[in-house]
Amino acid sequence: SIWQYMVIGALSADMEFLSILTGHQGASATWPCIYNLAKLSDVKKMWEGTGALPSFVARTADNIRQSWQEYKTRYCDKDPSERTSAARANVTKKYSHSIAMEPCCYFPMDSVIPAVMHVRLGVARSLLDFDFDFYGKVAELAEDGNHAESRHAIEETIQHLEIYLEE
Repeated sequence: SIWQYMVIGALSADMEFLSILTGHQGASATWPCIYNLAKLSDVKKMWEGTGALPSFVARTADNIRQSWQEYKTRYCDKDPSERTSAARANVTKKYSHSIAMEPCCYFPMDSVIPAVMHVRLGVARSLLDFDFDFYGKVAELAEDGNHAESRHAIEETIQHLEIYLEE
């Protein structure tokens, strides 16, 4: 007979490991997030700050299972001559939400916590992107000969950074 046990807890792991557990292709996929059904192009728009933050459908054990079945049916079960890299890319982009391996196990995604290191790296990356964008704008202002605006922008950013560092 089969015994079933209910385990209550949370899983925290490296994002690559979590991707392997869920059968996900990883952070560079068309659907990069293991938590939500968000396309990479939509995530980029979110970080660009263009408009309100979008709402994405959460990944669940059920829709991960459905995505795996789509991948299996539309790619794995095909004749080997039909399993080209272009066909695989088409299936993962349009039908399987970047699920391209059978998940090792199914678990509730709301009990999965990202590793703290990845959160810190994400915040640091965002700050660096902000800095590079800022210095690019200052350089443009300086090239246009608008030194007063350049100086004001630099002083304002230094004040923001000092406040951030004090926290």
